[in-house]
Amino acid sequence: MPAKRPPVFTSAVIVSHGPSDKAYVKARVDDNNEVYLYPDDSETVDVKSIPIGETVEIRNLAFVDTAGPTKYRANAQHIDLQNENVKAACSCSKTKKPSVVRSKNTSRSRFFMPSHVSVAHSEYRYEAIVALADKRYGNKTTSPSRVVGDMVDFYIRKNHDEVEMALKAKEEWEKGVNLNS
Repeated sequence: MPAKRPPVFTSAVIVSHGPSDKAYVKARVDDNNEVYLYPDDSETVDVKSIPIGETVEIRNLAFVDTAGPTKYRANAQHIDLQNENVKAACSCSKTKKPSVVRSKNTSRSRFFMPSHVSVAHSEYRYEAIVALADKRYGNKTTSPSRVVGDMVDFYIRKNHDEVEMALKAKEEWEKGVNLNS
């Protein structure tokens, strides 16, 4: 027997900003049930910055597995699909997040594992990754990472010799063979 599907709601009203250490806010849909409302996948909507009582366009409504007053969870729609009040609230809260340096690129640590890899200044690359992620893996938060992993795997297969040379150079550097390079 297939699982029961949640009803279709296209908007919700913010009723609480929820715990500050959580990504969600609480909202209410048309049948008066509560929803854990999360940002959209691209994080263009900062749900914590939206005033209580404001209506937000939503998608991906699903049931919550735990017992309690909150029956559903959902994501906000992209900022382009929100009303002017939500757009204004989100644009006011845009502040640049401070960078965190986890390791430095010094002569002793030439090769390090970054905590975050970004797509260099290319709107086309970004749009392609998002589109491929949605097509291949659906609209999940891990989809863009999975598609980028697929792209790296493809590159490794096509450029196996180059990758092997790079790995060998890294190994030599770590052993101290190529300290002057």
